[in-house]
Amino acid sequence: MEHNLSRTEDGQTELTIRWNQEDDPMGFLYSWAAKGYLESFLRTFPKPGEGGNPVDADDAYHMAVGLNWLAEHTDRRLELLLLLLRDQYKASWGTLGSALDAPRSTAKSRYQKVARQYAEHGDYVNETGIHSGPPAEVKRLVENRLLSRDD
Repeated sequence: MEHNLSRTEDGQTELTIRWNQEDDPMGFLYSWAAKGYLESFLRTFPKPGEGGNPVDADDAYHMAVGLNWLAEHTDRRLELLLLLLRDQYKASWGTLGSALDAPRSTAKSRYQKVARQYAEHGDYVNETGIHSGPPAEVKRLVENRLLSRDD
């Protein structure tokens, strides 16, 4: 994946994003752009006090749908990154707290909640990456790890 940020002759900023099938095998990026979710994000974030200046209720609704989709998917990606940081890359609670802009205790609580949620589906992360197994076994493994961890 690559991107290019440049200025046009008339002073506008132009962003070009290129990706291939390997970058987006499930089509999330394409869907995000095609459904207008990228536009919702770009319209609402630069001027948060204006709410993206929707032209009518339908426009406001579609912007809200787009931002909600983005928020849900972004939060899921963040959760996985927390597991990777702690379990694969051995990051400290302080590092997780810094990534979340939150106290260490909040980062630890969120990490534990996410680890348990993943375990419910039989998924976990260790020093070699993301793995799956029988949910009952994975839940025991994760609980034992959470109980044995130091602060």
